[in-house]
Amino acid sequence: MLADITWMGWSDFDKLAIEGTVNKTTPENWDDSMRYSLGVNYHLNSEITLRGGIAYDETPVPDTYRTRIPDESRTWLAFGAQYKLTKQGMLDVGYAHLFVKDSSLYSTDNGTLLDGSYENSVDIISAQYAHSF
Repeated sequence: MLADITWMGWSDFDKLAIEGTVNKTTPENWDDSMRYSLGVNYHLNSEITLRGGIAYDETPVPDTYRTRIPDESRTWLAFGAQYKLTKQGMLDVGYAHLFVKDSSLYSTDNGTLLDGSYENSVDIISAQYAHSF
């Protein structure tokens, strides 16, 4: 069994500055946030380890400052496996799906109205080979 609680210091991201042909600064004022996760490793045999887990990741974006970044809180569901090919070589594969809470946006900027909603989800597939010397 695995468990983790992580604090993320997003409050340092207080503005998005764009410099170039258009110079503009957008206030962000993100909040610090927390991430909570639980996981399990199951050693099926000496060569195969199965993994699974769930996590809840709080959004750092307050509704008041949601601009063009459609972030919202999300729940991660993940599973994977490790296969020991040799004494020194291992292959890991994994899949994660993020269920992202729907969010909305309502903002006026210099007379321009942004009004809408976001529906997000994320799928992540990964693989790696590790070799020990």
